[in-house]
Amino acid sequence: MVKAYNYRAVEQRWRREWEKNPIFAGGDRPGYPCPDLPSFPSGNNLNVADWKKHVISDVCCLYQTMNGPDINCPAGWDAAGVISGRNGIKTDGVISARNGINMDSGVISARSGMKTGRSQGGVFHPVDLVENYGCDCVRMYLLSIGPPESDPEWDDRGIDGVYRFLCRFYDLVGSNAEKKDFVPSGEMVRAHQNMIAEISRRFENFRLNTVVSGFMEYTNRFIALRKKEGGVDQGTLADAVTMIAPFAPHIGEELWRVLGGTDSVFRHPWPKCDEKAMKEGETEIPVQIRDKVRAVITLPADASRELALEAAKKALGSRLDGKTIVGVVYIPNEIINIVVK
Repeated sequence: MVKAYNYRAVEQRWRREWEKNPIFAGGDRPGYPCPDLPSFPSGNNLNVADWKKHVISDVCCLYQTMNGPDINCPAGWDAAGVISGRNGIKTDGVISARNGINMDSGVISARSGMKTGRSQGGVFHPVDLVENYGCDCVRMYLLSIGPPESDPEWDDRGIDGVYRFLCRFYDLVGSNAEKKDFVPSGEMVRAHQNMIAEISRRFENFRLNTVVSGFMEYTNRFIALRKKEGGVDQGTLADAVTMIAPFAPHIGEELWRVLGGTDSVFRHPWPKCDEKAMKEGETEIPVQIRDKVRAVITLPADASRELALEAAKKALGSRLDGKTIVGVVYIPNEIINIVVK
């Protein structure tokens, strides 16, 4: 059984590993730099948007590395803030070990703080935040507080929710890692493929804040399926870990090893959705009343109109009390819309 998530131990272990074996050092694949300019703070402060920009660059570089050539982001986020250039940031002496680049340049102390917004005078201390929650948590929270193009005001009250999510995700993988022979149900296979399709779509549309919320949604779904079926299969876990790795690289590497991987998770491609598997067997269908979704039911792919209506009525329950059904629109495998008066 894997121990509970300890971000200090996990992140320190992988910083040492990246120091010893940089992901992007050597290899037989071509490598390209990411044209990400360093931030030049006013005084000794960085705006939240500056940190968020570097996280986005690093996430995208790691994603692209999974799908082809090595894309080297000079902003490396091994310790939540190694930024290249004369005004680089370092938090604990880590010099972009993951990228294999030594940026031994002048630094400003991260403890000098970061402005909470361009018009705000308040300051928070990024090193303290990383100390309390971990680098991966700070990365994911920065991405969750708005679309990539936004210039967010800092409010760390929501970071606790991101931390709890990472603990749940870590436990989900760790508690099922040894169930090598677990066979997924059709419902779990569809959830697995839907996760790949939905999160990939959000990523490709550059809706990175909704990617984070998508990880949360599917983690909760697999936790519920684990309770219902007694486990989660290895393929689902491996793909979930691969997909979260660009966003939370320390957790990604750690859980990849927990699942039996022997090399870096970033040497494995981003998963591709099996559209056929999504359509086989049972299908989840939204049930609407007056064009508003009131329930979601699971039906066989070849369910008849009568079976679909019966299941929809049962799921709606008291919502139909006192109402008369005057029409039903049923599009197989897509939707049921019930018209009432």
